[in-house]
Amino acid sequence: MTVTVVRGVAATDNPTFNTVSANDATVTGVFSPEKYLHPGYRSQKWYGGATGNTATATVAAVNTIYAHPMRIYKNQRFDAIGFYVATAGSASSAKMAIYSNNYATGLPGTLLAEASGTATTNAIADVVLHFAGSAAVSAASGVVWLASKFTGGTTPQLPGVQTFNTIYSLVELLGSDSPRGQGANPGVAVTGVTATDAFASAFPTTFPSVVFTSANTFPLMSLRAV
Repeated sequence: MTVTVVRGVAATDNPTFNTVSANDATVTGVFSPEKYLHPGYRSQKWYGGATGNTATATVAAVNTIYAHPMRIYKNQRFDAIGFYVATAGSASSAKMAIYSNNYATGLPGTLLAEASGTATTNAIADVVLHFAGSAAVSAASGVVWLASKFTGGTTPQLPGVQTFNTIYSLVELLGSDSPRGQGANPGVAVTGVTATDAFASAFPTTFPSVVFTSANTFPLMSLRAV
C-alpha cells in the first residue's frame, strides 16, 4: 500500500490541507499543525528567536554580522526589526536584515530583506528599523535568520542570547559541541553565527563564511508582526 501526502496552504493562509491517498481511496481533510505550535501572531507585537539577559549584555564588534535563527510558525508579514540597547554606545550605529535558512547546511542562506537606513545606538532605548518604503516582509513558515552589524567609536551593549539552560538557548536549532551545551555551560552552547562584513556595505546577498559563537553575549533581535 502506498500513502502519499500532498501539503499546501489554503487561500485564507490559515489552515493547511493534506490529501491522503491509499489503495485508490482519497481522503481530504484539514490539518493545521501550526495551531499546536504557536497561538498566532498579534499585530504590532514583537517576536524573537530566543530569550535574552541584560545582565550579560555584549559589546558589539564593528564590521561583523551577527545572526541568530528564528522559527516562523505560519506565513506572516513583518514590518520592522529591532533590538534593545542596554548600555549606550558613542557615535555608534547599526544596520539590520533578514536572511533565509539554507536547509542543506543549517546556516543562513540568501538575503530576504535589508531594513532601510541606519539606526543610532547612542542611548539606552529600543532601536527599530523598518523595511524599504514601509513595505512589510512576508516570511514563509520555517526558519529565518535575524542579522545585525555595527560601527562607531564605542559600540553599544545589547542583551545577549541566553544559554544557561535549554529553554533559553538555541541548542535545538544550532546544536552544541557536547552534551554540556544542553545544561549550564554557556561556553559550549551555540547561540549564533558571525561573519566579517564592512559596515559601509549593504548586507551581502549570500551570507558569508560563518564563525559559530558559543557565548551568552550574542546580540538578541526581534521582528514586529503586521
